[in-house]
Amino acid sequence: MRKVPLLFVLVLGTGTITYAQTSVFQDGKGESAYKLLGNAVSVNTGDKSLAATLKGKDEVSQNNTHFNSWAMNVNLAASDGSSALKSDDGFLFNGSIGASRIWKRVAPAVGNTDAWTNAWYINGNFLVERNKLYDLSLAKDKVFDQGNAGWKFAAGRSGYSGDHLWGYELNLGQATNAKDIKQTTVSTIQSGGTDSIKLEKQQSAYATSVFQGTQFNVQLNADYAWALTAKKAANNADVPALYLAGLFRSKFFQLSKPQINPAIGLYIANPGKPQSISAGFNVQESDLFNVLHAKDSSVGKRIGISFTAGFSID
Repeated sequence: MRKVPLLFVLVLGTGTITYAQTSVFQDGKGESAYKLLGNAVSVNTGDKSLAATLKGKDEVSQNNTHFNSWAMNVNLAASDGSSALKSDDGFLFNGSIGASRIWKRVAPAVGNTDAWTNAWYINGNFLVERNKLYDLSLAKDKVFDQGNAGWKFAAGRSGYSGDHLWGYELNLGQATNAKDIKQTTVSTIQSGGTDSIKLEKQQSAYATSVFQGTQFNVQLNADYAWALTAKKAANNADVPALYLAGLFRSKFFQLSKPQINPAIGLYIANPGKPQSISAGFNVQESDLFNVLHAKDSSVGKRIGISFTAGFSID
């Protein structure tokens, strides 16, 4: 049975899910293309992360149709669930801090014309990771912790119109490949003779033979969601909008053959606020064509399910 980090039990078990302007259309790796970039906190069980966005005051045009602003964002995730968040030598985590510039335009519904929102954004992030690695060829300290720094820059567009939510984003950067490889359980044993073997410790770690500390990558993200509920119900103050969403992810490592990670999910918005996605889940196929040559070569063995939720901090 898959463990859910204690962090998410505490967050999901307290408070009420309310208007969330941060992205909830995240896949299992925390990637998204549909963003509202407002003041909110979101959680994702796929990459075991907690994220927060804080938006500055809007620069509003005279006709109240253009809203430009700056935003700050932070993200923190355990490298391998709650049990591996703390090691003997320090914390094991993936984290980022960044800033965004947003150019947003809105139009209210007029007559038979649907209300719509259209936003362009750019975002830059500084990344830091601390992972556990192992190298059995070493004379001692075969399992050890290693820190790595990286960066990420993204540009994209997202919007809402009638029964549709959509977004697309291109991002590039330099980071480790920890999200795309699996850990191995390494056991440390102590021998007291031919008849005495004691298990001292079991640790999950990445093999140094496959782990890359600085890897350049380019990724294309696209999200599209269609309201399953009727338009009138989606805008009714008592009825939440339910969306069926398709998520497309294409990641290029060192500009080589792309890794395709498609997903499909269901998401719910707050009543009367069809753009305000507050919670959802998706089923994602990692590396559809197995370009990373995983040992679990069958398509079914690379399917994952992740849950996301957003909480307003306005």
